[in-house]
Amino acid sequence: MKISDMKWAFIKNALLVLLLLILYPVIQREFSSVTNLQTLNTLLLFVGLIIVAPLFANFQFSYQFSIRKNPVNLIISHVATFLAMLVCGLLIAMVDVIFVRLVGNILVFRMTLFLFLVSLILWDFWDFWRLGKSD
Repeated sequence: MKISDMKWAFIKNALLVLLLLILYPVIQREFSSVTNLQTLNTLLLFVGLIIVAPLFANFQFSYQFSIRKNPVNLIISHVATFLAMLVCGLLIAMVDVIFVRLVGNILVFRMTLFLFLVSLILWDFWDFWRLGKSD
């Protein structure tokens, strides 16, 4: 895999991180209006259940099935993985915000969520890098 090919994966994931950093305060504001603890518990359960779908989509997808020499195919692959990781990142941010509201700022829990998001991004890099190795 050439560095020029990897730049697209880097740009996509940098954009993902930037977008999540911008949207995190928005998510905090949205959930700050919810004062009922039972509602927050229900939201946490719902978000925890719904995160399974984009996670499955993200890990089920593989760049191995992409056609490296076809730019349109690669763009569609990058957009699909970007959207799946964006939804995962937003749901992880929601879990973080709701959990802090319900339980408090528990660093170990928050670091675990952060590392989970980092692992999604590293998985994407690794899977894309593997595409170059299959040529």
